[in-house]
Amino acid sequence: MNSMSKVYAEFESLDLADLACSRIKNVVPGIQRISITDRRLPQDFDRTTVAFVGQGVNNVQPYVTVISDEHNNVYGSAKVDIICDPLAVSSIKRHLISRGGLKVQELS
Repeated sequence: MNSMSKVYAEFESLDLADLACSRIKNVVPGIQRISITDRRLPQDFDRTTVAFVGQGVNNVQPYVTVISDEHNNVYGSAKVDIICDPLAVSSIKRHLISRGGLKVQELS
């Protein structure tokens, strides 16, 4: 069984998080799932999972989960969780940091 890693980051806005994750999913292989969460919203807020065209680890179709408000006009902080192949961790961390990611770390 191929183990997966999780990379966590925070961003000053949902827009910055979305831009960083869009770039990562287009250039870094081995992404299984990307979740972007608006930290201002309650825990039980509706979540939407959207498939994107690409190929993840072992030909598994990755998904992006976006949690946002109904007006899609968010200026608060956001958090990002990326599930990926362990070999992709360092590249993902570099991309997150270079695009404004804060508290970037690999979680076990």
